[in-house]
Amino acid sequence: MLMHPTHVRFNVSVLRLAKPPLRRCLAQLCYVALLGCLSLGGCIPRARLAYFQPNTGTATYNPPRPPYKLQAGDVLSVRYSGTDPAALAPFGADAMGQAGANAINALQTFMAGYSVSDSGTIFLPVLGSFRAADATAEEVEARIQSRLNTLVRGAVVKVRLVSFKITVLGEVRNPGTYYNYNEVLTLPEALGLAGDMTDAADRRAVRLVRRRGQQVITHTLDLTDTQVLSGPYFYLQPNDVVYAVPLRQKADRLNLPALSIGLSALSTVLLVITLVR
Repeated sequence: MLMHPTHVRFNVSVLRLAKPPLRRCLAQLCYVALLGCLSLGGCIPRARLAYFQPNTGTATYNPPRPPYKLQAGDVLSVRYSGTDPAALAPFGADAMGQAGANAINALQTFMAGYSVSDSGTIFLPVLGSFRAADATAEEVEARIQSRLNTLVRGAVVKVRLVSFKITVLGEVRNPGTYYNYNEVLTLPEALGLAGDMTDAADRRAVRLVRRRGQQVITHTLDLTDTQVLSGPYFYLQPNDVVYAVPLRQKADRLNLPALSIGLSALSTVLLVITLVR
């Protein structure tokens, strides 16, 4: 539990027993210490809490949404359909197609998917290996469709990414990892999944961590500014990490108990010194 500034106590007997010059000095010390405690527990201005400022009425934003390039570890759902189910059976159509179409939950679709290997490929029954890394799901679908057309007439394949997950950490109400079963997820939607940021979150310094191949790239975003609505990080990508950085006020408030103990000890020492004199 955070300690309120008014919980900080001073030994007022020091002021009663001290001589006038020392009494004035001690009073000034207590006054300065009290002001310091009040500043630590200061209010957070509304401008630090409101999203997307300024509010100027109706506005239109067009954030870019670059296509996601698959990486090692991504999981793809591959579904087949056609007029002759028997011809598709050797490709695993019964297992894959029915799991994708009639799954009770999205976990079944994920478990029935094909993982992109460390070498950047996926392997499909009968059809063989396909390059997937650094390609979009649509590009992989086109490659599979091209090879499938040489074996089965009138068959159609559908490829979909089913491992779209993001992690939200820091000053949010429900931190954790969340799976997105749509093809699009925005930064505000991700924060909504985590229950929104707390009042102790610094909305001007939200960190976005993004993995691209062997690199990890970080970006700092100001969610109090409408510019984020048209920026390149409004749309999230699979495996993104969103970190809500705490405000300095929270760290200061967490230090109040230690400060209270220190001030109490100081007042006791001064009282002893006064009595000895």
